[in-house]
Amino acid sequence: MSGPRPSFALTRRGLFGLSAAAVGAAVLPRAAQAAPSTGTGRALLHDFATPGPATAAGFRWWWPHGLVDPVEIAREVDQVADAGFGSLEITDVTHSLSARKIAVDVRTHGWGTAPWVAGVEAALRRASERGLTVDIAVGPSWPAAVPGITPDDDAACTELAHGRVSVPSGTTYDGVVPEPVVAPHAGSNRRTLVAVQAGRTTGVPDRNGILTMVQESLVDLTDSVTDGRLTWTPPTDGDWVLLSYWRRGSAQEPEAGPHTDPRSYVVDHFSAAGSQAVIDVWEDLVLTPTVRELLRTAGGNLFEDSLEIETGATIWTPRMLEEFRARAGYDLVPYLPVVIEQKEKYLFVYDAVTTTRVRDDFNQVLSDLYRDHHLLALQRWARGLGLGLRVQPYGLETDTLEHSALVDVPETESLGFKNLDDYRVMSGGRDMAGKTVLSCEAACYNGAAYSTTWDRALQTINSVYAGGVNKAMLHGFAYADVPGVTWPGFAAFSPYYNGAVGFGEAWGPRTPTWQHVPDVSGYLARTQLVLQSGTPRYDIVFLRQKG
Repeated sequence: MSGPRPSFALTRRGLFGLSAAAVGAAVLPRAAQAAPSTGTGRALLHDFATPGPATAAGFRWWWPHGLVDPVEIAREVDQVADAGFGSLEITDVTHSLSARKIAVDVRTHGWGTAPWVAGVEAALRRASERGLTVDIAVGPSWPAAVPGITPDDDAACTELAHGRVSVPSGTTYDGVVPEPVVAPHAGSNRRTLVAVQAGRTTGVPDRNGILTMVQESLVDLTDSVTDGRLTWTPPTDGDWVLLSYWRRGSAQEPEAGPHTDPRSYVVDHFSAAGSQAVIDVWEDLVLTPTVRELLRTAGGNLFEDSLEIETGATIWTPRMLEEFRARAGYDLVPYLPVVIEQKEKYLFVYDAVTTTRVRDDFNQVLSDLYRDHHLLALQRWARGLGLGLRVQPYGLETDTLEHSALVDVPETESLGFKNLDDYRVMSGGRDMAGKTVLSCEAACYNGAAYSTTWDRALQTINSVYAGGVNKAMLHGFAYADVPGVTWPGFAAFSPYYNGAVGFGEAWGPRTPTWQHVPDVSGYLARTQLVLQSGTPRYDIVFLRQKG
């Protein structure tokens, strides 16, 4: 086809067209299979009376990178098990340290260093002994990032930056190809010219600064560039704009870095190179023979936080043009003006129908690339280790519904989700794939560090249960001690974040309410047992691809 056509994602190339293998027909890892007894009412009553760790709630476990003591790690696993919880998620999120100007020597104790791996081994060993499972975040902080790549590598997060010059009719542009409007971030040194175009605009920008461009006027000037220079005269009267498009690394780093030496950079979530970079670093740094063995007995899931790809330009991937032609069926280049963004804002439109369809197709191709090259690639690798893949598959204009059906455990978050329909989109994907668990990064509140009560937490958790959640991952359990950190230990965002009171409670045995926790954990384990039992049935469903 020569141009865009309507995007019907789920009927055209989405859920209803997926193979059985794609939605999880392969043998699931132990953690993904963990489910309550559903064979008889007697078995359910037995489990309800004495709920085990399989349906218990879990904690995000804040680690100050490798500045951990294996003895203390084992002690904290015991504390969580004794309190009646069933899982822990090792997460290196260190915003509170940078807020208090407390530094960890990431060269010796960063993510993936020998002390960090020793802590992982200690956590898995004691969890295996206590019947708990341990999830491990894919990398430090978020989004997924690893050391060993630079912003100029094809495995790193990529953007399409545009240059822009107005060329009035009756004048001639004679100069270098327009430089990108958004300057590159430090570390991004390589760039590739993708295309140069010119188009005639009509009227004045709307209130959002968006200009209408006459689609039929678009002129491709890429072949007219010589040694980085261009000479061009508009062919007709009117207001013309000259556009250049440059592919380059975005140099995005995970939040609150650096976490490693060398620095970690966010991987390309839309290419095989990006996921392979994650796998290579894990194989090289993390997966000691001991870790591999312990993952088989105590490993839960490989965890990835929400898809927060941030760039002042347009999200891209090196093979975007080839992938778009293969997947959408037409050439994207003539439609680049309507998909480029600056600070997450579109700049140009053609007619409304064409613009909407092209943008939908562009987002669908990104969604499919994220599915094929990131989610499914990491899932295959994780399952080979005995792990499931637990992901918050949202943050961009991608198909959250489909991706929730693919991963072993889709996860939501009570801080970012604003209504129950956000949860239902993801529980719908889970149920369409015949899976059981929908987890939630739960009970995190902005400005509520050291002031969150269990009553407030339970009110939140009970409400999201109504949206289909049946596994609470509480935010979060504080590691005991870091030099310079005071009571009640190290937590990711407490007590301060961005110059204000932080968010999220620092749960743990050093807080007075911990003595009441077994009652809370028992309630959560029993409720989640019931919610994970049986088969969901619906009288009517609505197709909604994201919240």
